[in-house]
Amino acid sequence: MARQVGDKNKPKSAMLRMLQQKYGKEFHPIMELAKLANSPDSDATMKFNVNKELCQYVIPKLRAIEVKTEVDAEITVRWGGNG
Repeated sequence: MARQVGDKNKPKSAMLRMLQQKYGKEFHPIMELAKLANSPDSDATMKFNVNKELCQYVIPKLRAIEVKTEVDAEITVRWGGNG
């Protein structure tokens, strides 16, 4: 049975608990990434990659969409430049 909207993902929650047991109750991987992205010790490539990773959690991904429409028009193509 699928979990209901709003229910926590149990494997992810368990992983977060294990990380917090090892690194402290205040540990959260997304916040650690944010610290890394804002560290003066991080180079531009590191900051770019970390921020790109963080975007997945705060900005919805854009999807390609297909637009279908019918066009009822006559198209004339002239070749050669003499009209």
